[in-house]
Amino acid sequence: MSFLYALHSLGLGGCALNTCVSLKTEEKIKEKANIPKGEKLIMYIAVGYPKDDCFVAKSQRRESESFLTVH
Repeated sequence: MSFLYALHSLGLGGCALNTCVSLKTEEKIKEKANIPKGEKLIMYIAVGYPKDDCFVAKSQRRESESFLTVH
């Protein structure tokens, strides 16, 4: 997450993506990227410059009183 925050501080957008490929495909990727065979791919990170008018997902926040009890 720190890496994604660092990208953001530089004006870049980053998106963590789950690696969901077959073993055969993973082996091809590691070969092309010179990644040792003993290492396992767990995620990709897409990086780019976001558009100024892009939409961002946002969840509604519940009021803390709906789940917090202070004694």
